[in-house]
Amino acid sequence: MQKIVSGQQAGLIQLNRVDEVGLMMRLVNQSGLNLRSLVDDVGGQVSGIGGISQQLAESSRAMSERTDETYAQLQQTAAAIEEISGAVEQTADSAAQTSQMADRASQSALEGEQMMKRTLAMMESMAETSEHIVEIISVIDKIAFQTNILALNAAVEAARAGVSGRGFAVVAAEVRNLAQHSASAAKEIKALIDRNAVGVSSGVAEVKSAEKHISEMAAEIVSMAGLIREIGDATREQTSALGLINHSVEQISTMTQNNADMVVQAGAVVENLNQRAWRLTSAINVYGS
Repeated sequence: MQKIVSGQQAGLIQLNRVDEVGLMMRLVNQSGLNLRSLVDDVGGQVSGIGGISQQLAESSRAMSERTDETYAQLQQTAAAIEEISGAVEQTADSAAQTSQMADRASQSALEGEQMMKRTLAMMESMAETSEHIVEIISVIDKIAFQTNILALNAAVEAARAGVSGRGFAVVAAEVRNLAQHSASAAKEIKALIDRNAVGVSSGVAEVKSAEKHISEMAAEIVSMAGLIREIGDATREQTSALGLINHSVEQISTMTQNNADMVVQAGAVVENLNQRAWRLTSAINVYGS
């Protein structure tokens, strides 16, 4: 009877009685068989649960290790992005400062271009004035020539007049000398103006060349300033994008840490399940095999 209660099939009662005692013993035998079947089934399920819980425990440990590695890598990635963001931000600041310098240089170049244009206009005006002076000197030279001729004629007439024309002859001689000096001075002035005109013409050519180069330089500086501003804008956009990426990485890092905590909790649950399965197995083993 004790073996039947313990679920051991070898302990079945061999009884061929057909009375109530025999019926009761057969019911006891059937109960023992049913109990043994239940114990075997529960034992198999508990064994399966133990195996599954063991696999879950190993998976939890592996997942925990991988989660820790992922979290560490995310932390390194976040730190690297933070450094890159700082470097990009410094680049943006440098680009902004360079853009301001380029703007000032562009403004200076434009002012220099305007100054060269004004200088060119002044030199061209000087050249025109020199041409007018040459024309005036040419007129003075002609007048001096005519005055010289008139003085010669007056001297001839004074000589004819004799003693009465001596005073007039003196005046004619003075006028002739003045005319000759005027003509000589006019020639010298014309020579100086001609040399000055050559210098002015050369200066005008140099100023035009310089004005052209300054205009080209100003255009290049303006273009460079525009490119620097574009670089600064693009760098600021990259800084903003890196900030968003860093924020996303931090969120992923937080989620990974939360997952790690959940894995730890799951490991504790699996460990608890293992302990319960072991206790249940121990309880079932009481019935023997």
